Amino acid sequence: ADALAHMPFTAAFFASGLWAGRALAPSNWTLPSFASLWTGLEADQHGAGRGDFTPEPAAGTEARAFTALGPARTFPEALHDAGWATACVHQNPFLESWTGLARGFDLWVRTRDEIGANRAPATAWWAAQAHRPRLLVLHWMTPHLPYGAEDAQDPLAARDWRSFLA
Repeated sequence: ADALAHMPFTAAFFASGLWAGRALAPSNWTLPSFASLWTGLEADQHGAGRGDFTPEPAAGTEARAFTALGPARTFPEALHDAGWATACVHQNPFLESWTGLARGFDLWVRTRDEIGANRAPATAWWAAQAHRPRLLVLHWMTPHLPYGAEDAQDPLAARDWRSFLA
């Protein structure tokens, strides 16, 4: 929510909808949070997240694989099956289609990690689907940046964010 001051298009769009200002994320990172939002299940029930550490780390380094969403039905699948248009425009590698989170979406697009990059595909899709009920999910990487650039007009301009995200 604190990034909305830097996203006037999104702020105006949200003003026409429902805002849940006291919502809490079901996890502290994207993949299990979205899987919980999609399924209504707790992170230990839907399967999406980090796998177990390797039992015997090679060269002293522990490795862990990421796990995709299990077979649980998602609310985007239910909406899609009921005739809704569904789209997700995101900037996060943990929202790629391998996660299973794209199930039930007509459009699942990752854009570059820059303010405004989501606008064109989201706006075009929204307008093209005006004839039917629709669900549009937008996700930005900008809110992931370190805090401290509050005075900057554009928080990305105030940070070496490409190195940070790498």
